[in-house]
This record gives sequence, structure tokens and C-alpha cells, in this order.
Amino acid sequence: MAYRTPPHVQEQKDLRRRQILDAAASLFSSHGYHETSIRDVVEAAGISIGSFYFYFASKDDLFDALFAEMSEAFLAVMTDASETTRTDPAGGTAEAIARAMSLIASNRPLSRFLLLESGAGTTLFEVRRKANEQRFMTLVHDFLDEMQERNQIHVTDTASAACSLMGGLYFSILAWLSEPQGNDLPFRILHTCLYHLKSLGLTADPEAIAPRIEAVLAREPSACDCGPL
Repeated sequence: MAYRTPPHVQEQKDLRRRQILDAAASLFSSHGYHETSIRDVVEAAGISIGSFYFYFASKDDLFDALFAEMSEAFLAVMTDASETTRTDPAGGTAEAIARAMSLIASNRPLSRFLLLESGAGTTLFEVRRKANEQRFMTLVHDFLDEMQERNQIHVTDTASAACSLMGGLYFSILAWLSEPQGNDLPFRILHTCLYHLKSLGLTADPEAIAPRIEAVLAREPSACDCGPL
């Protein structure tokens, strides 16, 4: 009979792994990847070297795990959006855009590191990033194809529309991350949503979209500390 880890033991393992990831995220964000050693992570997490290697094979493995977490969260956003837009194409699309942008904004230091400062990271990271870019592009393309088939949007080429949508989201959040304070996130999300809704031929009503964005940001309290739209 296969051994099963007792629930309380698994919970302790999960908490310890989370502890290591959080410590690494803080150190990578503040000091950079190359300037952070495994010893630094171990000391910040309050664990032993042996405990670190129980959970991660290397610093590269740890770095990859942080990026994978953000990627999986983004994937969940797209999966949920695919369901919501079936009955509410404009609202569902706006909510997906808002969730994607607020997801990145919810941990500003780590996002800045992963998207702006990790060019000198690792080969492993570059492979992961390129694979995920293609994965997400395919998801968005499929997402728009489904909406086109349901006659919810009317674009001449869904592949080009997917590139425009992904590029617009990426550079919009990149600009926000590059700003010293980044305290205009609701405003930036609103106008990013309105632009892409119009480009897809969907209803872009600020009074209808703004509450959806506020609801998303309310579920991500660390995304920004600014007031309503």
C-alpha cells in the first residue's frame, strides 16, 4: 500500500515551501537574482540549507517556480474569462483584462523584477518565458476565435487581434511598473479596457466597465492603494 503523507504534515511542507518562495521573491526584487545567494534565501526564510534543497534543486529552480506561479495564475484568468464571456462578452473581456493587469500589479516589486530587470537572469528563465509567451498567445487567439464564432466580436483576423491585445496589455502594465509610484492603476486599466473593447467591436461604456474593474481591484487589495475610478 502506497504511503500517504498525513494532511498536517503536507500542510507544514506547503507552508515551508511558501516561506522559501516569499523570502526569495523579496530578495530577488530588492537585490537582484545574481546578487542573491541560496545562503541569503535560507537566512531570510529561517531554515537550514538541507531544508532548502529538500524543496528546490537550485537557485534556478527557485526562480523558475516564482515565474511559474505567476504564469499559472494568468492561465486561470484566461480560463475563467472564456466562461464569463459566453453570456457577457464586453463585461467578461473587461474583467479578464483587469484581472490580468491587477495580477501583475499585486506584487509590484516581484513583477518589476520578472518583467523589467530579469534580462540578466538565467537561460532556464528565458526558455520558460518564451514558451509561456507562445502558450498565452495561443490561449488568447483561441479565446477570440470562440467569440468570433459566437458572433460576439467582428475582427478581420483573430490572430492579429490576439497580438494586439497581448501587446497592449504587456506594454501598458510595463509602463505602469516603470513609473516611480504607479498609483494610477484603476485609470490605466479602465482606458486599456475601453481601447481593446472598441478594437474588438464590443460595447465600451465607461459607466458599465468601471464597477467591474473596481470589483476586481477590491479582490486584489495589494494591487493598489488608490481610490475608485
